[in-house]
Amino acid sequence: LREVMLRAEPLTTSRWLNRTKELLHDLNTGRIPLTHDSLDQLPKRKAAEHLRALLIAAEILDPDPSRPLRHLENAIPDLLATLNEEHRRLVTRWVKWAVLPRLRTIGEPGRLGTAAANARRKIEQTTYFLAALEHDGRDLGECTQHNIDIWFAGPGAVRWLVGPFLTWARQRGHLPQDLTKPPTYKGTPEAPADAEERWQIAQR
Repeated sequence: LREVMLRAEPLTTSRWLNRTKELLHDLNTGRIPLTHDSLDQLPKRKAAEHLRALLIAAEILDPDPSRPLRHLENAIPDLLATLNEEHRRLVTRWVKWAVLPRLRTIGEPGRLGTAAANARRKIEQTTYFLAALEHDGRDLGECTQHNIDIWFAGPGAVRWLVGPFLTWARQRGHLPQDLTKPPTYKGTPEAPADAEERWQIAQR
């Protein structure tokens, strides 16, 4: 591991070593097993992810093709932490029965990483939508067309990522059947800026 670490940028590596020397000691003595599962449980996630990359680069730890899926599964409690108990249970069911099974059918590591990142964004947007309902004093079953319209009227295509959850919830009776949502995102097409305009923006 030493040779791989010394090839990295010195200042950043020095700071990282100061933050993770106890972790490295525990791995070296065997107090923490040298496995992907053990690294998943560590509280300092960024430091652990950097160490994981170094261990794989040094061929000390085997690559973990299913890592994006496990990382998403471990992050779910934190992603849903701000919701009330009812909404948290509902989103957990959706993730368990609709989101994760599709990810498990993806065999290519590159595709799995992209799909897991997209799934995480869907979960985040679903959380924000339900948090907005809670702010209005409503549960999902009390959602109105006004709540739907206000949400999709917001800026950006990212709000459309809540669509799969709303469809799933309506099919299972958690969302009023008479509510409608925009079928697709309609962006505002803009012509690309020319070179002179880009320079002006950069200077500004």
